[in-house]
Amino acid sequence: MSTERKIWFEKFWCWIVDALNTPKIRSIRPATNLKELHQVYNTTVAIYDESVFPDIDRNNLAVKTLIKACENAGLQPSVELVSPFFDAFLEFVEMDEFFDRPKLDLEHEYAWSEQLEIKKRLRRFKRIYSQNEANLERWTGVLCSVFEGIYRSLPNQVDFAKKDTSFFLIDFIYLIENPAECIEYILSVICNQEVEESCLFYNLREQFDQNAIDFSGIDLSNPKDTKPFILPTKSKLEASELVDKYLAYSPFESIFSYLCPFSIPIQARFEHCHVIGGTGHGKTQLLQSFILDDIKAKRGFCVIESQGDLINKITMLPHFDPTVNGSLAEKLILIDPTDTDFPVCLNMFALNARGMSGLSNTQREMLLNATVDLYSYMFGALFGAELTQRQRVIFNYLARLMMEIPNATIQTLRELMEDGKKYKPYMDALQGSARAFFQTQFFSKSFAQTKKQVLARLWGVLSNATLERMFSNTENRVDLFKAMNEGKIVLINTAKDLLRKEGCQILGRFFIALLGQAILRRTSITEENRKPFFVYIDEAHEYFDERIDEQLNQARKYKVGLTLAHQNLDQLDSSLKGTMMSSTSIKLAGGVSSGDAVQLAREMRTTSDTILHARKENGYTEFACWIKNITSRTIPVTVPFGLLEGLPVLPQKSYTELIERNRAKYCRPAEEIVFDNLEPVVEKEQDDAPSIDKVSDAEEQTVPPPPVKQKTVPENLEIPKTGRGGPRHRYLQNLIKHVAQEKGFKAITEQAVFDGAGSVDVSLEGEGRKFAVEISVSTDSTWEMQNVSKCLSAGYDQLILLASENKQLDKLRRAVTSAFPAEVKENRIIFLLPDSFISFLNDENAKSAQKTKTIRGYKVKVNYSTVSSREEKTKNKAIAKVIMESMKRMK
Repeated sequence: MSTERKIWFEKFWCWIVDALNTPKIRSIRPATNLKELHQVYNTTVAIYDESVFPDIDRNNLAVKTLIKACENAGLQPSVELVSPFFDAFLEFVEMDEFFDRPKLDLEHEYAWSEQLEIKKRLRRFKRIYSQNEANLERWTGVLCSVFEGIYRSLPNQVDFAKKDTSFFLIDFIYLIENPAECIEYILSVICNQEVEESCLFYNLREQFDQNAIDFSGIDLSNPKDTKPFILPTKSKLEASELVDKYLAYSPFESIFSYLCPFSIPIQARFEHCHVIGGTGHGKTQLLQSFILDDIKAKRGFCVIESQGDLINKITMLPHFDPTVNGSLAEKLILIDPTDTDFPVCLNMFALNARGMSGLSNTQREMLLNATVDLYSYMFGALFGAELTQRQRVIFNYLARLMMEIPNATIQTLRELMEDGKKYKPYMDALQGSARAFFQTQFFSKSFAQTKKQVLARLWGVLSNATLERMFSNTENRVDLFKAMNEGKIVLINTAKDLLRKEGCQILGRFFIALLGQAILRRTSITEENRKPFFVYIDEAHEYFDERIDEQLNQARKYKVGLTLAHQNLDQLDSSLKGTMMSSTSIKLAGGVSSGDAVQLAREMRTTSDTILHARKENGYTEFACWIKNITSRTIPVTVPFGLLEGLPVLPQKSYTELIERNRAKYCRPAEEIVFDNLEPVVEKEQDDAPSIDKVSDAEEQTVPPPPVKQKTVPENLEIPKTGRGGPRHRYLQNLIKHVAQEKGFKAITEQAVFDGAGSVDVSLEGEGRKFAVEISVSTDSTWEMQNVSKCLSAGYDQLILLASENKQLDKLRRAVTSAFPAEVKENRIIFLLPDSFISFLNDENAKSAQKTKTIRGYKVKVNYSTVSSREEKTKNKAIAKVIMESMKRMK
């Protein structure tokens, strides 16, 4: 008789027995029935008491069984391997019941059907107890075989015993390579004939039968229903659904739903990771799980992010306490543009000559060629788009030249674009086509327009005071090659709020270029001596183009793994999207749109629904994960929240010391950065340049400006100290300087007067007149009067006092008019709001002749393009608003 028919027959017989269990039937039932039940019970208990079961240490039995299963599967036993099974083992003991002494209420009158069930169970126990040692060995042997089969279903690359890998949390079922085959194996071992005849796992087998009947849709009440069982391998169910349908109400549920660490081997991480996390889904928490594991393992890594929040959390960890011996404080390199008083010392062109000395000629040439490519990639950020062919050519040769010029900086590059003749000796020292280019092409008309384009963008970069301070150093104090080899922790804040999008991209690309250069220099290190190093780039789309493919391939060879994170696929163009998909072996997605899910499903070997099911709950979030050659399908991984936030933070004193140490090693005080005085540049007119940019030879003014009457400095004049406004004040100075330069004025911030005894906020020159601009952010009348005296005594034609609002300006006007009535009346002192200041600059411009225009204080001939009055007003209004808001933030 088949199993399902036996089940149907037994249930049918019990129904008949209960139907006959009426008071009348019970009154004629033989009185010996209960006595027979008691007798069976007493006999069974007696046999149990003599068996091995009362003395079994169940915990010890569980450990021995699990260790044996691990060893049989060829695995090293570990807590991670045993933990999911230990509690389940004890559940199997309880489910089979015979480990405990049988119990029976001898005073209770059991129904006829109950008596039949109890006697059936007791006789089953009696049969087990009669061969207790053999059956115990058989019982543990069955579980050992089942556990061994589960262990063998794990991929070879997943090794819980290793501690040097990153991990998330994952339901155990998703570690199984083929869940359907694994579950079918479990059913076959538990439900085979030998186990059934030994009466072991009776309740478990009953539950498995019922689960299979329910899922297969078999109607036991209908004898004509001959539908077969649907086996797991024929079900087409997902992993979690297989557990729900076939293993419901069994200890296997707890095994396969056990949250265990999911290890990603380091070798897989060298093949790079692509993270797509929708807004608020927990992308940063995911990155933190990687980073925290690297910190614990004392691995070197680099973080590049534009918001600074993640970096701030990392630097506040107690692992970096400089007062604790053995901490990671000495390994920290912090790049923070928001620390404007101590800008980091960077140089785009400082290729470490010492790093080249140990290379063969082939390695040296390979590094030089790759460095040129990296510079082209970095320069692409200057233009915000792909370089044109002509721009790429000039940058390729400029990169080679810049590496030959000692102490070259971004200012050197600017000078080359303006008038590169003084660098001709270095051009002549080049070899091959590079030398020929500078001899025949660089100074020709065909590249004149390209040089102007480059120069215009360079001026745009240099107008950002923060970037200018960082990149105007002759040395590069951040050596990423050394950092990689020493396992340093490099935290780079690209400060999008401060540098805006363009500056953020330039800084990010600069460091990615340095990373690329450092990776290539690893050719000089033997493979076994290359320490693993990991790079995390948040909002990666801001920095990369389609050439990332080559960078990823190079990194893979030299034990550097990149994790590239962003929010959605629309942030990538089609070429970059294809590169990111094909060049990363680890993919994690969560909180994405349905459209992105469809695209990702093809790459992650799954369905879009699986990706969309990754949910965010209180305390954790989920990501769909696929790892090439490790997971046969996409699996959901769980990332707990607060891994970093839950850790203690550095005491303020320790944090201050940490920052001071970082400043001393990698930064320089802002006041120590010296910029060379800029001289006017004279270039020949290029006949083939477009008319809008056609510029004549820069002529010196034929009529000398009228001599400025120098006033004697009053003996009691106290020169105010500079720098009162701090970083924001300097930012506003540079903003006003940039606006004035756009209007044609020569502008200098912190112009020294009286042999350096004092300085003017912004000094303007145009059409033979000099203007001093003082930014008023204080209501301290004494301070303002000193500023006025200083500027008037320095011989400026006109002093502009700039305030952000009428109330402050009126108060300033009253105080200054009272102290300097004649100067105010003669218009030597004027009081302006930001919008009036823009109008003032426009009026001064209008006074110049139509055929000439002053550019940064020098006369040149220009052909003007037409700009509507409405456009000009809109632009001026926007500029005035920026200045006004900046002044208000300074208060």
